[in-house]
Amino acid sequence: MRSYALLIAFVASVAAHPAASEVEARQAELASWPAVGGSLTRGTIGNSLRFSVFAPENYVDGAPSFAASCPAFSYIPNTYIACKGFVDANATVEATAAWNGNAPPQPTTVSVRHTFTNAAGEAVVALGTYSTTNANIDHFRLSVSIVN
Repeated sequence: MRSYALLIAFVASVAAHPAASEVEARQAELASWPAVGGSLTRGTIGNSLRFSVFAPENYVDGAPSFAASCPAFSYIPNTYIACKGFVDANATVEATAAWNGNAPPQPTTVSVRHTFTNAAGEAVVALGTYSTTNANIDHFRLSVSIVN
């Protein structure tokens, strides 16, 4: 009877722990940045998106806050365009978009890159990403990871 109770306790403890992929996903995402006012325009050569994105101070250690308005164009591949707004003088915020596929619905992946210098004088690049097939996105969250 005691071994049965131990087996039940073991199974319950294993079931209570998240799957490895859930743990990995939480470790990969350090923070998230809210974005609002998303206006996605689909075109024959690509998509464009305009939105505002926000990050609090210290979303990762030493990161300055920002509030920026960003354009992102998928028809200019791999090109980050500077966002405008309240950005620390020693930092940049840039955005790009990628049009992933030809068949409808065509997902668009938005990326925002925040580059800043931390207290140790090291350059840090944080990357926020979000993918959508929805043309009516008035708010979304970019998942943030550190590139370097």
